[in-house]
Amino acid sequence: MIANRKQQILETVMLMLEDKQTLKITTASIAKKLNISEAALYRHFSSKKEIFIQLVDFIETSLLTISSKILVNDNFDEKNISILISSVFKFFQKNKGLTRIMTVDILDDKLRKKRINKIFQRLRSSLKQYLKFGVLNNNYPKQKLNLIPNILMAYLMGKLIEYSMLDFESKFFDSVSDEVSAIVHS
Repeated sequence: MIANRKQQILETVMLMLEDKQTLKITTASIAKKLNISEAALYRHFSSKKEIFIQLVDFIETSLLTISSKILVNDNFDEKNISILISSVFKFFQKNKGLTRIMTVDILDDKLRKKRINKIFQRLRSSLKQYLKFGVLNNNYPKQKLNLIPNILMAYLMGKLIEYSMLDFESKFFDSVSDEVSAIVHS
């Protein structure tokens, strides 16, 4: 029951984050949405910050798992880069509220800067390592090794911000494969 309640709290916060009308999420508003007392909420999480930390942990674990499954060094193919970026966007389409954590100052500033930047840095490092393998096997130009991961992370961040600003428009990511392909082949 405890794990189920924790999961229910996290899912409720994710849904609350999807709603642009929700200006501020408080423990009181979370408890009200769940029809429980704040004391019951505090039995599962010591603070609102802890809730957001667990959501950031979920984002990080999910994105790095996606990355490790797609970017397998012994199987270099430029198409995998488009597949990775598309898969990241599919994750955020499925978890719209988490997009706001990645793009809006919902979190404590220090936490947001450190944790969210760490996620983007780790994705950038995965891409760079993958491209390095392509360079070593003469399948990718060396001069793009540093440039492309940086451009792709800027593209990813920009698209997530725009997606959030457009209230999670459903067809927003339809052109991702073509756009990423253009970046990778530029």
